Amino acid sequence: METTIIVSQEVKSYPVWQDAFYAGAGMREQAGINVLGVYQDMNNKNRITVISEAPSPEVAEAFIFNPEIKTIWEKIGVIGETQINILNKVI
Repeated sequence: METTIIVSQEVKSYPVWQDAFYAGAGMREQAGINVLGVYQDMNNKNRITVISEAPSPEVAEAFIFNPEIKTIWEKIGVIGETQINILNKVI
């Protein structure tokens, strides 16, 4: 079953976030996470949405809710509440 992860968050600085995102490629690859796209809000370049796929809901949850990820987000300047959606494709 295909699992989609949608993460939206606001950051203090997109360039800082982008550097950390590129640095995390190996971590995502090791977890089996495939990034489909990274998007910026049209009115706020520091509001980022990442859409990814995982092989299962369990893999998605283990990756997204890993305490190391939260620590990374804090270090790179995530502001406010991160919105996380983990979705199973049904059609």
